[in-house]
Amino acid sequence: MAPLPPRERGWTADEILEHVGLTNHFLLILIQKAARKALKNSAGTDLGIAVAQYAFQLEKLQDISQPRAFSWVRPEHMEPTGTCPLAETRVQLRRQEAECLGLLAELPNGEGCFTAPPCR
Repeated sequence: MAPLPPRERGWTADEILEHVGLTNHFLLILIQKAARKALKNSAGTDLGIAVAQYAFQLEKLQDISQPRAFSWVRPEHMEPTGTCPLAETRVQLRRQEAECLGLLAELPNGEGCFTAPPCR
């Protein structure tokens, strides 16, 4: 059964899933780099002390969390084409989930706070 077209210039569910897969692809590249950097920066550090001193800076996210806080035009390479079969998208999303879980497994002790010094 072909997906129903959206009413007002929106995407179909299949196109949304394709977009998520495309976006995840590029985000995972950044996450891989950050994980490598975190592991390098955490070498020789007492992770227990560093993690205890770590404070997430939520206030830095407050501004961008507001609707329409800034304009964003997604890059063309993240636009769904509508030609990717749903089965391929499903495989891609499952592979990306496994990759995320693998990266988390590589950072089991809080090393992620070492992506940018200082870790506070």
